[in-house]
Amino acid sequence: MRQNLVDIHFAAEAVADIERALDTLDARLTELIALTPRQRQRITKMGNSSRGFCERALQAAQQHAGLMPRDFDIDGCVRDLEAMDQLFRWRLRIAHLHQRLTDTQTALGSDVMTTTLAIYAVLKAVGAREGVDGEMKELGSRFARPSRRRTAKATEPAGEE
Repeated sequence: MRQNLVDIHFAAEAVADIERALDTLDARLTELIALTPRQRQRITKMGNSSRGFCERALQAAQQHAGLMPRDFDIDGCVRDLEAMDQLFRWRLRIAHLHQRLTDTQTALGSDVMTTTLAIYAVLKAVGAREGVDGEMKELGSRFARPSRRRTAKATEPAGEE
């Protein structure tokens, strides 16, 4: 049973181009931040249904600027909204690319695993008479399970035997 979900090779020039593109992204997106899990959990978030509210509130603040406290940075908030829109568009593109990268990596791993399992089966079937005992022992360790006796002993509380 042969499987070949994907057959891919990256030429050196393509690898260099991709690495440069990734370096460029890193260099150009230095203002991106990383929240801690706690921050992610605690900050106020703007969901899709809040978008209209935020836009209307900003419009009202701009129309009635005299009513707003002086420390409100309305222009900064508008810039944040515009930047958020741009990041959203990029995230969609990157998410699609990320999914394709993940799927391709998964398919490649599946191809390799399927092929190597077939190799193992052939070696297991004919290996004893062909002198590959050492390799079979090493490969077979992948499938080794701990013995029940060893597992039971490891779970016993200290001092009991």
